[in-house]
Amino acid sequence: MELDSVRELKMAAMQVVATIPKGITAAGVVSRFVSLGVAAGSTSQGYRLAIRLQQDSLGTNAIVDRLKHIARGEVDIRITGRVRPAALASPATARKRPIHIGSSVAHFNMTAGTLGAFVQTDNDDSVHLLSNNHVIANSNACGLQDSILQPSPMDGGLQGDRVAGLANWIPLQTQGNLVDCAIAKLDPDVTYDAKNVPQIGPLGGVSTNPIYIGMPVSIFGRSSKMSDGKVTAFEMDNILVGYPVGDLGFDGQIEIEGARPDMPFAIHGDSGSLVMDKKRLAIGLLFAVSTNGGTNGLGLTYVNPIDSVLQALNAQILY
Repeated sequence: MELDSVRELKMAAMQVVATIPKGITAAGVVSRFVSLGVAAGSTSQGYRLAIRLQQDSLGTNAIVDRLKHIARGEVDIRITGRVRPAALASPATARKRPIHIGSSVAHFNMTAGTLGAFVQTDNDDSVHLLSNNHVIANSNACGLQDSILQPSPMDGGLQGDRVAGLANWIPLQTQGNLVDCAIAKLDPDVTYDAKNVPQIGPLGGVSTNPIYIGMPVSIFGRSSKMSDGKVTAFEMDNILVGYPVGDLGFDGQIEIEGARPDMPFAIHGDSGSLVMDKKRLAIGLLFAVSTNGGTNGLGLTYVNPIDSVLQALNAQILY
C-alpha cells in the first residue's frame, strides 16, 4: 500500500476508535489501549496499518476486526503490554565530569533518566542539557531553577551533585502530547562534552531525512549503555503511556525494537536518550518502553521525533 493511502486509512481507523460507545466495557478498553500508525508492508515495498494493543484480550475484539476490515487485511498487529515512561530504577551509574550524552541525570525529586544532548535556545545562548519532562521536570511537578543532579538520585546523587537548573519544560497533558521534553541551564562551573557519544562516536547533528521502516538506530542510555535497534513504525497515534500522574496520550511517535534477540532496545532508566541513525544524526528523544512486543517479544520503545522536540523548545542541538 502507498504511504499516503496508509495515512488516509489511519485517519479513518482513528475515527472508528473515537466513535466507540463509552458505555460498552470491551469497546471502551479498545479505544483506550489501541494505537495506530504506519508499519512495513507485507512485501519488500509498501506500507500497512500498524495496530498496537496493550492487552492480549483485545486481539479478538469486534472493534479490532472492524479495523482489519477497513484496512483490507493490510495490518501489522502487535501486543505491547502496558507502556511506561523509561525512567525508573535500574543499575547505578557513576558521577561524570565532564558530563556527557548518556549520563545519568534527574530532577532532585525523581529517580533516574538519561541526558540526551546539549542545546542552546533562540532566546539564550547559554548551554542547556536536554532530557524528558518526566526525567528533569518531574512530570510537571517542578519549578524554575529546580536542581538537576548528576548522577541522578537513584544513583546516589545529592544536592552537591547539582549540574543545572530547570529552565523550560513542555507541560504533559492528558491527551494530544507530541513530546515529553525539558531543558535545564548548566551551572557555570560544570564542564561538559557536547560532541562525543560513548561507544558510538561524535554526534553528527540533526537528521533531515525522513524516517523509514527498518531504519537502523542507536542510543547510549543510562541503563542499556550502547544499544542498537530499528524503526518498526512511525506516525504512531493514541499511544497511552502510564505516568505516575495518570495515563497520558501521545501522537506522532516513532516505534523501535531492539536489534538483538536477547534484549529490548531500551529499558527503564534510558528515558531522555538521544536516538541516532547510523550517521550519528539525531532522529528522536526516547521517552517510553512497553513490557512486550517486538520480534523478540521483549518490548518496544517509543520516541519523540527530534524536530518536534526542538521546535517545542525553540532549541538547537550542539555538537
